[in-house]
Amino acid sequence: MNEKVILISIDGMRPDGALECGNPFVKELMETSSYTLNGHSVLPTVTLPCHTSMFYGVPPKRHGILTNTYTPPVRPVPGIAEQLSAAGKVCAAFHNWEPIRHVWTSECMKYTSYIHAYEEENSDLMLTEQAAALIRRKQPDFLFIHMVETDEKGGHDHGWMSPEYLQRVSNAFSFTAGNKCFLT
Repeated sequence: MNEKVILISIDGMRPDGALECGNPFVKELMETSSYTLNGHSVLPTVTLPCHTSMFYGVPPKRHGILTNTYTPPVRPVPGIAEQLSAAGKVCAAFHNWEPIRHVWTSECMKYTSYIHAYEEENSDLMLTEQAAALIRRKQPDFLFIHMVETDEKGGHDHGWMSPEYLQRVSNAFSFTAGNKCFLT
């Protein structure tokens, strides 16, 4: 069996935002995918510490990333991408927030793409299209997509649960729904 994993992080998305954004794809995902509406974040609830914990399976106290400023770990632990790469699996990452690249070591990601979220209006859309193209061409074993527009251009710029925020949440789901290869 050759299972594939696609990990999509919609940064800043709250569970109630997903439920209230009005996108019909949310229901489809809930019927066909693994999910939780009761997840708990690590503290501090900041992007880089949270994603580092997600990738390495240890709390910020252990990995040492406590802010959105990266510092090399004193006692590194192998993360999911490093372990998969060491097992001969092909890993890929697509992101539009530059510091997120620190949650993996560069040599373990065979394919990466970065688009600056504030240089491109639709960077989340561009990332999902690039990721879908790679899935169709190369079928990586592990693919990570980090979409930041919900957080940066929605929540931070307009407030969480604002109409602009909910539109960014809906957009993230639409971009994923538009590429059915994420579900097969």
